[in-house]
Amino acid sequence: MKHISHNHTDTCEFCPFFKDYDELNGRGWCLAFETQARKYHVKSSICELLGQNCTVMVQLYTRAEEDDGNGHPVPVDSRLFKISVAQPTKEDVEAKIRQLFDLNQWEIHSFWEPSGQFEI
Repeated sequence: MKHISHNHTDTCEFCPFFKDYDELNGRGWCLAFETQARKYHVKSSICELLGQNCTVMVQLYTRAEEDDGNGHPVPVDSRLFKISVAQPTKEDVEAKIRQLFDLNQWEIHSFWEPSGQFEI
């Protein structure tokens, strides 16, 4: 079996979305995908897409709704995460989100640059 070598910075350890638990086994948390990760994992092509250009916070709501107990419909679930896009436009954000989520089940509620200068 051939060993594939990767650049050391191509691993989760050097990803801005990786939260290190400082454990001996390298375990941590991927903030982009809300899942367990390891320092030594090689970044995927989707991870590389997340790491380009400008950073935008995105709030997604599920299209499924439930009653809040007062007769008002509210989303069943929501997610907040960071992505990187070429420009903080609705078109760029939607294109990036479509690579990560099924927008038949989720909708973009809002997005903004973390500096707070842009919101839709």
